[in-house]
Amino acid sequence: MSTQPWHAEHWSRLQARRARGALPHALLLCGPTGLGKRAFAQRFIHGLLCEQPDGNTGVACGHCRACLLLAAGSHPDLVSLTYGLRKDGVQRSEIVVEQIRDLSARLAMSSQFGGWQVAVIDPADAMNAAAANALLKTLEEPAAQTMLVLLADAPWQLPQTIRSRCQRIEFHLPAPDQALAWLQAEGVADAATALQAAGGNPGLARDWTAQGALDRRREVRKD
Repeated sequence: MSTQPWHAEHWSRLQARRARGALPHALLLCGPTGLGKRAFAQRFIHGLLCEQPDGNTGVACGHCRACLLLAAGSHPDLVSLTYGLRKDGVQRSEIVVEQIRDLSARLAMSSQFGGWQVAVIDPADAMNAAAANALLKTLEEPAAQTMLVLLADAPWQLPQTIRSRCQRIEFHLPAPDQALAWLQAEGVADAATALQAAGGNPGLARDWTAQGALDRRREVRKD
């Protein structure tokens, strides 16, 4: 899969901050579904935890101990938080305060590899009010070399107190020619029609094409 070209500016700015030793302790990645913010977050986190990242691009090497553990989903300094289960085994529809408290306790411990500790909250806009308030303490008093990465499709649902304490990286729809070129590189048939149907969102255009949604849309329009 090709790297989304509309990520390039955000990536270079973030890596410049890393080179200066000026990374924030919290990132908020937001924007419409389909623009690859989760892929961006994964690429950045892997590069941050990698033991031998590329010195120019910050991309993970893919073969060191850290990269192998990341690939296996078992790196001890990376924790991901999403919807949990209730006591009856049913998945929750929100992230609750107990989850944030457990996360804060985990981040208060030292890194097992002696480097960065990273916590991903996805979707961050699913935190209820109590969970968001609990997260504030961690945001206000971050431990050294601790990175919180929040992902949100609807960042306006997050309290302003949370948003103001994060470095915001917002993904917007790319220019049509850039989106079209990327879709063609991805092998999407009739890329121009797919892009138009998806309202200029290249990620949605690719996914809808792969799922056959565009073919169904054409059939509906014929009917």
